[in-house]
Amino acid sequence: MLLGASYNANKAAYDKELPASDDPYALDLAKRATQYTNGSGKNPFSGLSRDKLAVIAYDESGTFTANERRAAMYEAYDQEYAWRKQVVAEAQAEYNSTGKMT
Repeated sequence: MLLGASYNANKAAYDKELPASDDPYALDLAKRATQYTNGSGKNPFSGLSRDKLAVIAYDESGTFTANERRAAMYEAYDQEYAWRKQVVAEAQAEYNSTGKMT
């Protein structure tokens, strides 16, 4: 639902979606997530822990909108990618300096 043709086909509806809350912070978070998924603004979940991102991305209770879930999924991906790049760079540096990988 959060990727591919299914998401794109329902994008207009997702952009109008509001969380099941009247809390001003929750409403603002949803607005910022929609802006982010539309290419403007920073990901509102940037820097959140992977555990919290997973809770948001996989939530189906209506607490979070599709765009919030998508933004959380993208942040989790970005964090994973950054970690992988770091691990590969460290392994490569070790190999270049010692000829070994541990």
